[in-house]
Amino acid sequence: MEHDFEERPELTGSLISIEFGPGGRMQQLWAQDPGLPDEGEDFQFILPPIQFGEESSDDYYPGTILIGARTSPDESWIVSRNTQALFLSGFESENYDPSSVSYEYQFPFWEDIRATGRFYEVATPMAHICWDVEIRNAGRVSIEIGELGFPMAFNNYCDDFGWRDDQLAKLWNSRVYLHKYIGGGSSWLFAERMTAQAPGLLVFPGDDTSWEFYAHVPASLNTPYQWEGIPVFYAHSKATIERELWPEWFNDHTSLILEPGDSRRYQMKMVPIESDMHDGVHMTLAAFGKPTVKLLPSAVVPVGQGVSVEVQGHAPSKFYISREAQVATDHDTTSSFCYIQTDEPGALTVSFRDQFDKMCYSHLMFVEPLATLIQKRAQYIAKNQIMEDQNQIIHNAIVLTNIETGAKATEPEDFVDASGLESSLADALFLAEKNAIYPAQEEITVLNRYVRDFLLGTLQNPGNFAVASVIDESTQTATYFGRPLIYPHVFNLYHSLFRIATTYGGTEFSGTDYLIFSYRTAIAMFEQGWRLYVRTVGILGYARLYDLVTDLRENGLREEAEELHNRLLGKAQDLMKLKYPYAGESVLDTSGFEEVFAAARFMGDDDHLE
Repeated sequence: MEHDFEERPELTGSLISIEFGPGGRMQQLWAQDPGLPDEGEDFQFILPPIQFGEESSDDYYPGTILIGARTSPDESWIVSRNTQALFLSGFESENYDPSSVSYEYQFPFWEDIRATGRFYEVATPMAHICWDVEIRNAGRVSIEIGELGFPMAFNNYCDDFGWRDDQLAKLWNSRVYLHKYIGGGSSWLFAERMTAQAPGLLVFPGDDTSWEFYAHVPASLNTPYQWEGIPVFYAHSKATIERELWPEWFNDHTSLILEPGDSRRYQMKMVPIESDMHDGVHMTLAAFGKPTVKLLPSAVVPVGQGVSVEVQGHAPSKFYISREAQVATDHDTTSSFCYIQTDEPGALTVSFRDQFDKMCYSHLMFVEPLATLIQKRAQYIAKNQIMEDQNQIIHNAIVLTNIETGAKATEPEDFVDASGLESSLADALFLAEKNAIYPAQEEITVLNRYVRDFLLGTLQNPGNFAVASVIDESTQTATYFGRPLIYPHVFNLYHSLFRIATTYGGTEFSGTDYLIFSYRTAIAMFEQGWRLYVRTVGILGYARLYDLVTDLRENGLREEAEELHNRLLGKAQDLMKLKYPYAGESVLDTSGFEEVFAAARFMGDDDHLE
């Protein structure tokens, strides 16, 4: 334990070392692999200084406290944060503890709110850092604390990296994904390294503390940066909802009344864990006696399908269900089990109390049967999203439609970037996939017109089958054929139409025609789409080309199958030469994972599969 009494106190624990800066905020947090503490490499989790508008990331480093309060229900909430903090060296105290770091926080606009924080290590059940925050009303009138938020500016910033392997290696080895679960007393945040290697950092509310809500720092989202912004976790959020005019979330939004002289303690714990998000998080929480919730098969299921809620770490004896449903429960000394099933679509909350009597929540959603949802979506496309105007270049196109007003996105500016056409093709692909399973002639007719008038008539070059990605606003012609990400929408659309043509029928072209269209579009992607675009970018939907090779071969198009196979082989070999070929269109985009997995399976590359 070392102290720089002027600027940067430090707390050195068994597995976590923290350097503090202004306001009592963490400037750096280094963690070690708990499985190999003496062999593994330390990892630094805190975000570097980043400016966004008038604010900076270091305004929201862990150790920051956001407080919103008022002294009367008729007053507006006044929000403040600990811009300054007095480091309590403790040498003058008989209770001085050299293994902890303590602060007295100062909040502008709130002199009557006194808060202290203490960071210290606890060895059991595994070495972790505790942060105890005590808030006291030092004034003479009651104070309502309507907002108590804890920002967690961990290093999820993915900008300033290129697509070269050395650049992606730096990205993947220095950045984290942030996984969040907000369930009252069972809440947690897991900062997982992008490589999924240890250590990961698990942060969760400690004794007698819960998180009821989370949001992001608004200014951190209003940037062109490639990141998800800075999350904030709230123990009280009534003021946040009212101030931002947000609709209420699933959980209650609470406040705390502090009478003069009253105080309240909150706790947060930080522990480095093994890399696995699921078992590592749940096993660690259970070891701390915290409720850990697993949902099987998922939080969203069709009606008639049950959801199993398994709670370990703390075994509640009673579950509360927010609406009528079929429920079965069981519990023993270490775990509890609740099975819920209902025939009524809609949200449902399962809750229970932890050992400190804090409510814990799991939010489920029961939807209509998947077949019903698929068919309703297809019916909506065919009924509401078709542009019918022979005088326009987008005649018989499927276009984006406002679900509230019914207005179609048909203005020229809606197609001056790739999103307009990619959205159209994505909905057309959905409609084709649906009709390959649940055919309806009126929807197949919509697809026939779409392909004939819009796709072949407007978007694709009839000579080489190159696909345009924008429509020029001045000339109203389709252009820019060098964007590979649009091609999978098209060759997969043709591939789906092949399946419709060879089963149900009713299509404009034969199954063989569609296979050739799909093949030619794929070849155009290799020759035209990647001509001016980085070739190591993974593309969502590309992996289905391996199935296209099989169908080409089985339908007598062996030369085409061989040509496409060779193209796939070359691309797969190029990807497998790279250690980190996982970027999509942006380095934050994970769509490249699918292509890398398919290529690794094709090449038998176990390292990239893992």
